[in-house]
Amino acid sequence: MSLSQILVVDDDESFREALVWRLEKHGYEILQCRSGIEALKKLKLDRFRCVVSDVRMPGMSGIELLDKSQKFGLSKPPFILMTGQSDVSCIEALKLGADAVFSKPFDSDHFLHILREILVDRESSDGREVSVSTVLGDTWLKLQSGFTTNQSSPIGKVTEVKRNSLLAYSADAMPDLKQIVNLSLTSECLPEDLNGFSIDGEIRWARRFLKSRFFKFSFGIEFLSTSEQAKRAISTLIHFQDSKM
Repeated sequence: MSLSQILVVDDDESFREALVWRLEKHGYEILQCRSGIEALKKLKLDRFRCVVSDVRMPGMSGIELLDKSQKFGLSKPPFILMTGQSDVSCIEALKLGADAVFSKPFDSDHFLHILREILVDRESSDGREVSVSTVLGDTWLKLQSGFTTNQSSPIGKVTEVKRNSLLAYSADAMPDLKQIVNLSLTSECLPEDLNGFSIDGEIRWARRFLKSRFFKFSFGIEFLSTSEQAKRAISTLIHFQDSKM
């Protein structure tokens, strides 16, 4: 079996096949399973570059699959968990050994971006620290509500902005999956009248870092509501971002 294969596990056939189609379109070799029990048998026999598993499945959940694969001393590929429910704590899943957790449905571009990062992290053998680069310079967010943190300092470095979402990296704070948050954002790329704009969003995915000394988590926020100021600021950041790429 080729170590280039990714194991995709989901009892929802239509969602699984759509994800497999997307991954294959980007050059990944895929093996599919419709249950955690079937996937565990595959993991006992073969090695994979990554496992992408739904959480809620009959017979064996994705959390149980992750736990059993580690306890049985099997090869330990990166694990990405997916959930359409609020039945898994993102923080707990990451503590158990998941590399990332996504809330269904998710932005496929963000998913592919995080998958690539995880594979590079795991497969690089030199042990060098991963640097977080961005064309957005010093662009930071503070979560004003949604979970307890130190409100006196920024908790997320924003590295990518889209019309309806953003990607950020955090040194010490991790909101939970599907959590509704209110955030403010400041950037050296924005004029003074647009800095510090406020926006509501939902945490759609999270990832833990293995090789970054400073950043411990990354997460994606999908915007729920945008003021006129926020729309202008987001458009400005996207224009600046696109001009540098």
